[in-house]
Amino acid sequence: MIAVAEAAAGDEHLRILALLSRKLMDARFRERLLEAPDRAAVPGLLGEIR
Repeated sequence: MIAVAEAAAGDEHLRILALLSRKLMDARFRERLLEAPDRAAVPGLLGEIR
């Protein structure tokens, strides 16, 4: 789920999806995501996407 503020609801979700797709093309990031020690670590990794 991608949640954005109502004021930015127009196409912000598309910008976030584009950033995420680019980050997922990075093999090192995918590896870190897959090797996250627990579910709580995943939001921290996803927070790197900007």
